[in-house]
Amino acid sequence: MITHLLDALQLQLRTRADDIALIVPVGDSPRSFSWQQLGRMIASVAGSLEFVWRDQSTIPRRLGHASDNSLADVLIALASIVNAAVEVPIDHRLEAAEIESRWNRMGGHWLAPQQRDELIAKALAAASDRQPLISLADFNEPAGRSRRDPDRPSLVLWTSGTTGNP
Repeated sequence: MITHLLDALQLQLRTRADDIALIVPVGDSPRSFSWQQLGRMIASVAGSLEFVWRDQSTIPRRLGHASDNSLADVLIALASIVNAAVEVPIDHRLEAAEIESRWNRMGGHWLAPQQRDELIAKALAAASDRQPLISLADFNEPAGRSRRDPDRPSLVLWTSGTTGNP
């Protein structure tokens, strides 16, 4: 029974591995990725991000990044779910002071642009890997957290009404 987005993703990885899962611009042209490739990219990003919380265990499991409606946003969103982290995407078009103000209200780990670019480059390389994909369900559960709890928050989405004073 599918009760969580990760369950649905795992089903697609098992039953439709070679089917197209995603078509996105990469560089100057569109590129398609199979479910298996998408799974490898998510696993790559999730594995890299898990080290953030291992190395900084006192910070909240929240991941902030400048969102630009790209492949990176898809991978970071899904990897955050795999890592039982709350994703906090903030529109990259906002002024730096506004981005900083929003992030300061949240706390956690801010994914710097260079770090984000490195994660995505590594993920794109993983998409071409021919090694068997480990199950996304095989990632270790964070202490005291369940990835499978469909009622656990996983996203803070800023809207135009959330920045002003009430």
